[in-house]
Amino acid sequence: MDPLADKLMLLTVLISLYIKGIIPEIIIIIVFIKEFLMIGGAIFLYKNRKIVVESNFFGKIASASFYVAVIAKILKWPYSNAMLYIAVFLTLIALVQYGIKNFAKTD
Repeated sequence: MDPLADKLMLLTVLISLYIKGIIPEIIIIIVFIKEFLMIGGAIFLYKNRKIVVESNFFGKIASASFYVAVIAKILKWPYSNAMLYIAVFLTLIALVQYGIKNFAKTD
């Protein structure tokens, strides 16, 4: 349940920042789609192949970069927009890495 709580917290923070006009809507859409695919993929893999999706380095870096980017946006640091888009890019790389690692496994 802890990974789900982390995902929900991140989405809640991003939605709050969007409502305040601090971040664009596309960030939320990308992150929501990525998290939906992660959850759906994990359920599929567990039900059909008995594979438990484990966290990986890219996922941890992506999460940490989002936290740094959100703090930077709130504090209005220079380059905070770039930091936010780097975090989005890293989260997409993490999604690809999870897919490559877990869907390539054989029974």
